[in-house]
Amino acid sequence: MLGEGGGLFGQALRTARRRCGLTQEELAADSGVSVRNIRDLETGRIARPRPATVRRLAEALGLSNDDRTSFLTAAASPAEPPAVAPSRHRPRPAQMPADTAVFVGRTAELTELDISDDAGKLPVVWTVTGPAGVGKTCFAVHWAHSAVDRFPDGQLYVNLRGYGPGEQVPPTEAVRGFLDALGVPPHAVPDDPAAQLSLFRSVLAGKHILIVLDNARDAAQVRPLLPGTAGCVVVVTSRNPLHGLVATAGARPIRLEMLSTADAAGLLTRRVGAARLDGDTDAVRAIIDRCQRLPLALAVVAGRLVSEPMLTATRVAGDLAAGMPAFASDDEHTDLRSVFSWSYRILSPWAARLFRLLSLNPGPDVSEMAAEALAGGPATELVAELIRTQLLTERAPGRYTMHDLLRSYASEQCLRTDDPAEIRAGRARLLDAHLLWSSAAAQTLEPFREPVDERAPDLFADDDTAMTWLAAERANLLALVTMAADQGFPGRTWRLAWALTTFMQRRGHWYDLIRAHQIALEAARRAGDIRGEIHAHRGLARALFRLERFDEARVHLDLALAQATSLDDVLGMARARHGLGYTAQQQGRQDEAFEHLSEARRLFEGAQNVEGVADAMTSIAWCHTLLGQSAEARDNAQKAVELFITVRNRHGQAVALDTLGRAYAGLGDPRRAVTHHQQARQVFHELGDRYSEAEASRHLAEAHEAAGDPVAAQNAWQRSDSILAGVDKPVARS
Repeated sequence: MLGEGGGLFGQALRTARRRCGLTQEELAADSGVSVRNIRDLETGRIARPRPATVRRLAEALGLSNDDRTSFLTAAASPAEPPAVAPSRHRPRPAQMPADTAVFVGRTAELTELDISDDAGKLPVVWTVTGPAGVGKTCFAVHWAHSAVDRFPDGQLYVNLRGYGPGEQVPPTEAVRGFLDALGVPPHAVPDDPAAQLSLFRSVLAGKHILIVLDNARDAAQVRPLLPGTAGCVVVVTSRNPLHGLVATAGARPIRLEMLSTADAAGLLTRRVGAARLDGDTDAVRAIIDRCQRLPLALAVVAGRLVSEPMLTATRVAGDLAAGMPAFASDDEHTDLRSVFSWSYRILSPWAARLFRLLSLNPGPDVSEMAAEALAGGPATELVAELIRTQLLTERAPGRYTMHDLLRSYASEQCLRTDDPAEIRAGRARLLDAHLLWSSAAAQTLEPFREPVDERAPDLFADDDTAMTWLAAERANLLALVTMAADQGFPGRTWRLAWALTTFMQRRGHWYDLIRAHQIALEAARRAGDIRGEIHAHRGLARALFRLERFDEARVHLDLALAQATSLDDVLGMARARHGLGYTAQQQGRQDEAFEHLSEARRLFEGAQNVEGVADAMTSIAWCHTLLGQSAEARDNAQKAVELFITVRNRHGQAVALDTLGRAYAGLGDPRRAVTHHQQARQVFHELGDRYSEAEASRHLAEAHEAAGDPVAAQNAWQRSDSILAGVDKPVARS
């Protein structure tokens, strides 16, 4: 709770107001500053007030010169952070993209947002609309960064992709990302989309959060994502006027027009440098007129001036006037296309080719590896050329992104210029590069898992680097799975899904795993690729099992077993049997579980697959623990530990150690149980397997309780809860 503190300025404001005998409402009426802003300033929710706000308050309070000086000094002093109560499961989200390096103008619009009052019964909703390239996203993000202290519970952001390449983001997908960011445990998220949206509104109740819904297509895409109560502020950006949202949700519209001539000149000056433009006043004015004062167009023009130091503004103005008659069209899309065309034509042939092919990437960004794959060779200099001409942005070291409008233009040029065979070859190179690296990462994480093709080269030093790479590429890899299926690459589709499985399992991303393998299964079926179907069935079963959808998992495992049998695939049969045994185990059918697991062990032994034998023995040991047969559980788990040590499988060893701990707990030896659970948890932590680390922590907590150590038990419970806040529902294995 926020108290009477509020930092130096909050105290100074409260003291001055009371000395003048004014209520917050009276001060608001005199100063033009909202009651809510005054309240938030006094309590410290707004830690750093804007200078204009301070001046208005000082004038309304009628302060003397000395008091006014003290008042302004307090406003400039560092403020204590707001005393927001911590929460284990509800982190403070900070999803806003980076602020723009150069921002000019929009003073009136920013002030309008600053003085908004959300003290009513409904959330404040703003619509920021205007033509393409006018800077709607930059405006919203810039204001969000300046107003961060107004939202002590965090800021949420999503690009709804209403305009531009790629599919629109449906509200159900957006809300899932928001729930994750808000720290809602995946197991608490219902399957029903309508229920997810209701949960989202419930979580937001009573909070002060900014939500930026960027690039919306229409009101229907936005309406389900609006909070239901006061406290939150929503900023929606769109080319669509969103009249329906204004009418039904009480949204307050802000329309961004073209920059003023002065602000447009300021943008060019700050980007290019005043010394470069001195003496070319007429040329600068001509450039501004030809760009129609559109921020994105001006940025592209500035990019050429920056990248070509010998080029004069007069030459640029002449080129625009002589070479682009369509540049003055009233059609905003034609205007932008002309600007992009002009910038595109100055590229070297190989950089222009890469620019076009970058539009083939379906993900949110591209890495250096992906750029090289599309280029078909070294791409460092080509990427640098695209960055210099403002056709590509480096959003993080080694990761690049392209504005939606630029990507759309690049796609048009690609379809117009490149042969269909080259386009398909570019997609194939992109898929193969990601498949190579993701397969190598999967092998690093699970070296004894059977490869679907020849083993990939060793590209990662350890599990940590492999997990880091997969985390960075997760969105791209999921998008590539969809692209591979849509563009007729079925083999690459299921192989990419296969490569993602271990990472998704360790991070608990069960929904992503289901989505990837559903796409893979459909692609394999269309191609008649039974091997691909088997892998997809097993991948789906893994995810469904973790979500406790056991009957669905069993269906896929039965199909995988039948198909593996038809191919006389011994290891495929063994793995399907192991999955069926594990599923039966969780459903309480222990006789059936023993039958499947014993057959799996026999098949693994026949194939001389030591790791598979150890896996089966671990699961058999767990069955024994569920039946209270602790001695048998101990013997099987101990043997499994020894086998995993023999083949140097640390992950399998940790699973067996965790099982061994449960066996000792059943034997009435909780201290030995504690030792084994601690060992297992440490290995899981080192390998980045958050789900298994949480499960081992839970077992450790139970062992500490049995050993009479409630403090250690509570610490273990807290660690498990903290981890499970970010992964899907754990399996109840006890």
